[in-house]
Parts: sequence; C-alpha cells; structure tokens
Amino acid sequence: DKPTLDLNSVTLFEMCIILKSIAYQQELMIIAIIHSPSPQLFNIFDDFMLLGKGGMIIYFADRLQNILIFMMLGVTFCGINTETITFGYEKVMYLRDMAAGIRTVLYFLAKVVTDIPQILLTSLMYSLALILFYAYQALFYKVYLIVLLCYMATWEKLGLAAKGLALVYGLILNDATSRLELVMSDNTYKFLRWL
Repeated sequence: DKPTLDLNSVTLFEMCIILKSIAYQQELMIIAIIHSPSPQLFNIFDDFMLLGKGGMIIYFADRLQNILIFMMLGVTFCGINTETITFGYEKVMYLRDMAAGIRTVLYFLAKVVTDIPQILLTSLMYSLALILFYAYQALFYKVYLIVLLCYMATWEKLGLAAKGLALVYGLILNDATSRLELVMSDNTYKFLRWL
C-alpha cells in the first residue's frame, strides 16, 4: 500500500523498475497504489486499475486500452494531462532532495517554465485594465513592469483576486505615484527608500 510514500521521483522510478524486473523473473503480480504518477512512471505499468468509492473496481485492463474513455469522462492522470498544479504536490520532495544534496535544477526549471506564461498574461491583463479604466499618465512598459513585479511578489502567498485587490490598492488608492521628494522626506517611506 503506497510504496512510493516519502520517496523522491528519481528513487520512485528506480524502485518501480526494480519491482517490475523482480515480478517478471519470479512470475509474480505486484499491486501498488500510486497517487499522481509521473508520465514515465505511468508507462512502466502493464495494467491499470481505477478504484471508486468504497474500493469498488471501476476499470481493470491494459493501461492504454481504453484511455480515451477516461479522457472523455474527465478523469485525467498526471501522465496524460499535466498542469502547473502538478508541480505543487512535489514541493515536499523538492525540499527533501535539496536537503539531501541532490541536484534540484530540473524541479526549478519545470516550475518556472510552466509558470512564466501565466505570470506574463496575468500581468498584461492587469496592465491593460489599469490603462483602460484609470487615467494613469505613464508609458505602458512602466505600468506593465509595476504590475509584473507586484504579481511576482505575491505569487506564492495570495490568490488571483487578492493579487488584483492588492495591486489596485497599491497603484491607485495608496498614492503609488508619489513624487521622489515626498518619498525621501516622509518617514513612512524610510524602509522603501532603497528601491
């Protein structure tokens, strides 16, 4: 039951390859519960069983035999339909690998590459909204840069709606267009002067 618990993705993959070779040599059947397998790991298995509530068997056959049926029903697997959230579940594994001294560059690159389009498009959306609905007299690239930096600063902490509210508050309601001499002379801005 859950042999992959507390293993990083590399060790998990190697363990499953070893288990498969043992099963073939000994002519045994190995049944394993694996949550959110990677595409490479999903391709190792010969058969696939989908369990419903109460342990009821919904599907049991060759793993690729009727995969389109599941896709039509909206049942997706990490090996078939990856999203940005897929990497969110590996955060614990990433931290454990990093603490063990294992190279974590691939985790970082995968996370960044999948997040870049969403960050850029969301920043563009907020920039256009500010230009269309607020008489802000500045060049577009300056507005876009401010929005992009605000979005990236709140990326891990807040949801999309909260990011929008923080951005509107920061740019419009909190007088983000203050003059430089006001920032340098007012003590409320003393922690931000280095910016």
